[in-house]
Amino acid sequence: MEKMNENKYIGLIINSNMYQETSGRDNRIAIRKFQDVISTLTDASSSLTYASKEEYEKYDHETLYVRRLHIRHAINDLNSALDLLCQVPWFYYRLWNTPNTEIKRNSDGWVGKIECKCDKEKVLKKLNNPDKKSSEYKLYSALSKFKNEYTDNKNNLTVRALSNNMKHNKTLEIAELCNKLKLNIFSTDAGILKVAAIFEIPYKSSNKQDVEKVGSLVIRGATDDKVIDFCYQNSEIFRGVDSSYNSDAFSIEEIYDCCIKYYNAFLDLLTVFIDEIYNEIPKLNMKVTIKKGEGIDLNKYLRLR
Repeated sequence: MEKMNENKYIGLIINSNMYQETSGRDNRIAIRKFQDVISTLTDASSSLTYASKEEYEKYDHETLYVRRLHIRHAINDLNSALDLLCQVPWFYYRLWNTPNTEIKRNSDGWVGKIECKCDKEKVLKKLNNPDKKSSEYKLYSALSKFKNEYTDNKNNLTVRALSNNMKHNKTLEIAELCNKLKLNIFSTDAGILKVAAIFEIPYKSSNKQDVEKVGSLVIRGATDDKVIDFCYQNSEIFRGVDSSYNSDAFSIEEIYDCCIKYYNAFLDLLTVFIDEIYNEIPKLNMKVTIKKGEGIDLNKYLRLR
């Protein structure tokens, strides 16, 4: 399994006010965005560290729950890091500033409004410079490659897909933690078993003659991974597959490996952005004294004992 690479950019940027502005660019906003990217990526790396099975002495349900907790934080941070990275050229090159834009620079709240208008596709379209030697085209090429391999491919197991599912559709499911339906089955027919009839008893009725058959239960699926359909005689059907997500759950090792590959590829992408934008932003000629704070022992709080 691929190992997590070191983030060499931790501590690269201390304060955006240490940098100089140049006409036609928004340097310090871009620097602030770089800070956000690096900080978010650092959070992701901490979560991935404690999501690794190597951090734990035993492999049981308790360990799986703790690893799942860390890995879901890593997924969301990794997904956010890409959105933040897209905002670097969005502000630096003022890609947002078109003739039809109603937002004015230096107006109250303009930065927040421009942030909301940024998305990956708009950035790619604006960076696609015909001059293939330009910094814009180099950024376009690197971002396009990352997008095609790690966010917009047809594989359901991507950081983007997992994060969007948690945001819009469902919680993060781990195959090892999914509850399996186990029934005592005596006979099956081509994978479909009509198990029992559905009976409806009128409210407060004690007369057995009032019991009416209204439908049947149908079980589908393999022995340990089943879904139940409710099939009523009035032709109304409630498919079990529509309320069951277990069938598409990935193992925790599959998800962890996906995150590590994404993280490492993202570091390579960030390097291109550092080379083409950050290294072009001049620093102010001033002496800065940096007072380092005390270190934090995360193992004290996050490692399972």
